[in-house]
Amino acid sequence: AAFIFSSSASFSWAFFEFGRLSQRALPGNVRSIRIQIIVFSLRMAAREGEFFRVNLVVRSVKDDSPLFIKNDGERFKDNRTVKICSDHSYKVTITIKPSFSKVARVAWGGVDLPLDSSKVDEGCGTYELKWSTNGIEPSKSSTRSQLPITINFESGEQVLFSVQCKYYKPTDQTHYRWGDQLKGIELECKATGIAGDSINVMKTTFR
Repeated sequence: AAFIFSSSASFSWAFFEFGRLSQRALPGNVRSIRIQIIVFSLRMAAREGEFFRVNLVVRSVKDDSPLFIKNDGERFKDNRTVKICSDHSYKVTITIKPSFSKVARVAWGGVDLPLDSSKVDEGCGTYELKWSTNGIEPSKSSTRSQLPITINFESGEQVLFSVQCKYYKPTDQTHYRWGDQLKGIELECKATGIAGDSINVMKTTFR
């Protein structure tokens, strides 16, 4: 079963339940389940309104070169386009400060990417994974694509956003390596405190 709590009600409900549990004798399995639900709801309520930053860095596996970005003005949905090479492998590093909740799953372009490594402490969470553009066709002239990215946390919350991009042939280095270097994409996020809900992305900055 899925349990979804509004954070405003979680504290009062949880403390009421703790009081009842302390005075009643329950079968071990029922008591354990109730306590787990209470602890979960308290943790979710505590996260309501919590701010944190997600930083994404994408670099070529082959030579550690960065992606490049160009300003497209108002011709497309977004005014910035990230240039990406087709049939290429990239290393993605995701850093979350403060660590918030541990990352459980990352989907990149609709494809789940396994985490190669993760390091989490109270101040920061760092995750590394690989992304392959094999099989992605180069973009046609004067067209752009939206690359959807989803980061799911063990708390049940998720960050959803997309990046406007253009794919180039591997032989077209003069184009996909021209422009401003993209050092990283930073997302300023605000937690809702509701499991299964999408975290609010307050601001997106391309560095």
